Amino acid sequence: MISFAVEGTYSNATLKDGVWSFTDLQLNGSQPLEKLDVSAENSDIIIFSHLSYDYLRKISVLTYFAQEQGPQTLNIGIEGGKEQGGINIEWNVIVNDTFVAQGDKWNITPEGTLTIMGFAGNVTVLYFSLGEDTSGGNLSFIEQHSIAMLTAVAVAATIVVAIVVQVKSKKHSDGGSP
Repeated sequence: MISFAVEGTYSNATLKDGVWSFTDLQLNGSQPLEKLDVSAENSDIIIFSHLSYDYLRKISVLTYFAQEQGPQTLNIGIEGGKEQGGINIEWNVIVNDTFVAQGDKWNITPEGTLTIMGFAGNVTVLYFSLGEDTSGGNLSFIEQHSIAMLTAVAVAATIVVAIVVQVKSKKHSDGGSP
């Protein structure tokens, strides 16, 4: 089952062969996502947020919680691969505050579909373009370090979500008593 932690809107949602496809998805408190294709086998996932930044570098972050370790597939409408038109790109997956290298239970197709297998918990998917010239000589401090700062924010958000989920799980297992 696919669900959302917050309310939102979309212009279209379809289910085909177990894959939910959302068009123009905007979760409350998040930035719009033109396309999101998502599926989960033997696991329920709860999508929390999407952040997108396109100033000097394109950056996109999607966060969700997987309740079980079944395979999850995601496509946020960005091609996979390591280079697009001379621009180097990078995909990262962080699970429960741990960076997971590509090929270690996750991969991406050239069309941009991520398959994540064997993980339960808080998952953060990060995409960013590095640009042709990554020396940053003429860029401000914030522009030069935007990826590091965004990664730190994504990790901090993941930690906060993990704490909230743990607290709610503990309250639920305690029967809701304080």
